[in-house]
Amino acid sequence: MDCEYTKVFPVDQWNRLGGSFSLSDVPIAGYQELTREGTVLSEDIAMQTYEVSDYEKGWVFEVPMKDVKLVEGEEDEPYEHK
Repeated sequence: MDCEYTKVFPVDQWNRLGGSFSLSDVPIAGYQELTREGTVLSEDIAMQTYEVSDYEKGWVFEVPMKDVKLVEGEEDEPYEHK
């Protein structure tokens, strides 16, 4: 299921993703809360989290349900319930 998720990421001095999320060797200048598009892979109702895969980079994160906005499309496949 498509989604938009919000997560805190390290950024460099130009506000680009930094740290282990970047291929450049630029120091982390701070942290920013970013909203990105992704796909919900599964949900953990007991922990109130979704497992989300980032569209652009393919990273997979556990994100609190409150930080995920589900976007329903016509061809969405059901995700795994834990």
